Amino acid sequence: MFKFILRLMLMGIGSLPLWLAQLLGGCGGIIALLFSKQFRELFNKNYSRAMDLNGIKQRPLMAAAASGMLFMDSLWIWYNPEKALARQGTNHIVAPPRWLRNYSSLHCTTFSCNDYV
Repeated sequence: MFKFILRLMLMGIGSLPLWLAQLLGGCGGIIALLFSKQFRELFNKNYSRAMDLNGIKQRPLMAAAASGMLFMDSLWIWYNPEKALARQGTNHIVAPPRWLRNYSSLHCTTFSCNDYV
């Protein structure tokens, strides 16, 4: 039952327009930062390290919103690969670079790496 509900939710996200999925993801990221102590502690620790390394002013709410948007983008692209490629102005999958294909840890699931060598 849990898998069915999860799949239904994911398919629902995939059927939304991209702008709405991003808006919901941004709101979800902010809500997670404000109300989840565990997420907030992990997020603040990692975020502050990254910002201190680069000397950039910290804006945790904006970063949490961006994190949620990226999460929703990933789900949306998973269910709408043709639309995502059309948004980029291309209608084909670009082969990975040759140096990346040589790594044995690369597991190609959507296409065969040998097709592009």
